[in-house]
Amino acid sequence: MSAGKVGGEISRQKFLTVSAAAAAVAGGVFGDRASGQDRNVVTFIGWGGTFQDYLREAYVKPFEKETGIRVLETTVPSLPKLKMMVEAKNVEVDVADGQGFVLTELGKRGYLEEIDYDAMGRDVVSNLSEGAAKKYGAGNYFGAECIGYRSDVFAGGTHPRTWAEFWDVTTFPGRRAMSGGERGIRPNLEFALLADGVPIDKLYPIDEERAWKSLKRIKPHVARWWTDSGLPAQLLVTKEVVLTTTYNSRLDAIKNQGQPVDVELKQAGNRMNYWVVPKGAVHRENAMRPIAFMMRPERQAHLSNAHSVGPTNRAAVNYIPSERLRDLPSSPENLMMLSLRRPALMRPRRRTAHATCRLGHADERRPAGTIRSRSTIGASTSRNEQPRTGMSRWHPDRIISPSRRARRPTPAAAASARRRGSALGAGRPGRRRGGAGAPPRTGGRPR
Repeated sequence: MSAGKVGGEISRQKFLTVSAAAAAVAGGVFGDRASGQDRNVVTFIGWGGTFQDYLREAYVKPFEKETGIRVLETTVPSLPKLKMMVEAKNVEVDVADGQGFVLTELGKRGYLEEIDYDAMGRDVVSNLSEGAAKKYGAGNYFGAECIGYRSDVFAGGTHPRTWAEFWDVTTFPGRRAMSGGERGIRPNLEFALLADGVPIDKLYPIDEERAWKSLKRIKPHVARWWTDSGLPAQLLVTKEVVLTTTYNSRLDAIKNQGQPVDVELKQAGNRMNYWVVPKGAVHRENAMRPIAFMMRPERQAHLSNAHSVGPTNRAAVNYIPSERLRDLPSSPENLMMLSLRRPALMRPRRRTAHATCRLGHADERRPAGTIRSRSTIGASTSRNEQPRTGMSRWHPDRIISPSRRARRPTPAAAASARRRGSALGAGRPGRRRGGAGAPPRTGGRPR
């Protein structure tokens, strides 16, 4: 080897030594920097829309100003996604706004961190409403599913005030909308029982047979079975319906915009949402700080004064005007309402697939195995049918029995059917054996 080459090269051992030293220095500098960034960041996931704006003003901005911790916002909470992140040990969310069923499903399976109530202080914890201080979730606000109505149609307090009156289509005529029981939204079984005369303190365990019979009576007058919590407000505004089940906070925003809509909180169903921290959250310590901040009475009062969700900290009522308090689900008088979110008591006593097939849309007849696409929301006469996928077992649009419901063939069965020339090979609704579009039969089996 020439002298020039020796002078122009570095030995492998020296290269590794220098590289290791450089890495150590870089690691010290950038590692401290990254660690500093981690200490000043927390990722929060909410429901988006205008409600996210209210949360930002009531919680996020004041928290950032007080602590110097930057809050990164994202939407929308997804139960499957949270589970996948925890299982993959790649948790991208520190704090999530979850409904009661999220707390139930994830907490008991070890997907959530325990809430640090010591960080809140004794005064805060002692004032929390019943059920707000859970092991894996801190109750953040009350909402209510209630009767929503057009105040120009039912003027002067002539609207239905109970579920029995909601079911009374003679005294209170008009098209209705009700929960369809999809995307974690249960059907209105409690309301159906109240309409049938069951006392509030006798609702649980749910008498499913009686509830579905009661829903059948109202079915011909239900124009839409909604599966998106924002749809009832839209249906009222467009006058497609005059009465609906809805969440009170959804109508509050458009009522403030001057729309002739209002809610009736009598016999409404209270529900509580929870702040939860996914197991393995990168900024777990940071996550507990905004939760403690958001449980303060003055911060919850700020949110309730802007948006009609009720505080879970009872001391927050001291910061809310009495006229505003009457409109909130967690006011002392409204807390006498029933609670819908009782998963353990709502669990069916047996498999109820047959029960979910009993209801359908009153104004539509669709091919079995299809649902309305989301592009038709707000246009009840247009159709855009799509194959049903992921339909909740609660959804009332299952209008035929499970034994007769159209089934999607397996790939092997579909290939075999295509070779035989059978219409079943298409795997599309409406093309059944002997039906429209089916090939002529020349024997015992289609060819």
